[in-house]
Amino acid sequence: MKVTTYQKVTTIVWKANIIKFGSPIIKFVEMKIKTLLPKGFIAGCMAAAANIVIYLSAKLVGAINDSVLLPPGKPLELPPVIFSSLIPAIVASLLLFGLSQFAKNPVRVFTIIGVIFLLISLGGPFGIPNLPASARAILALMHIVAGGLIIYNLRKISNEHTL
Repeated sequence: MKVTTYQKVTTIVWKANIIKFGSPIIKFVEMKIKTLLPKGFIAGCMAAAANIVIYLSAKLVGAINDSVLLPPGKPLELPPVIFSSLIPAIVASLLLFGLSQFAKNPVRVFTIIGVIFLLISLGGPFGIPNLPASARAILALMHIVAGGLIIYNLRKISNEHTL
């Protein structure tokens, strides 16, 4: 990561719960696509791993079984769980990169957009007809876990951009 420093800052900067005045040295890490894509992939892998655990646990206790059919009439299996965690993470990292090119505070805008998309994604589990409540709850939990981990991890790597 390329790190540049700025001195003689005249604004108040909040970092690590300390307010600094005067001329502190502030680190600014430039957002680059070659940094964000691997971090997005890692965030997606973390979300996929968590959702695999949830899926297998739900399958073990019978909350999700092969009689639970999702559109287009197929039972929920492991590959869609994995891809449904990885693909949104990569798209989110591309979104964060795009926002970093023109937004004044890309991390904040990214977080707002991410939470909105997370809430919209909950329409999936709640919009499937004839789905048992236990399967609906498990699917909603998987959406929340994936969205939350992706947003959290991409915010974490971009933390210095909130200055």
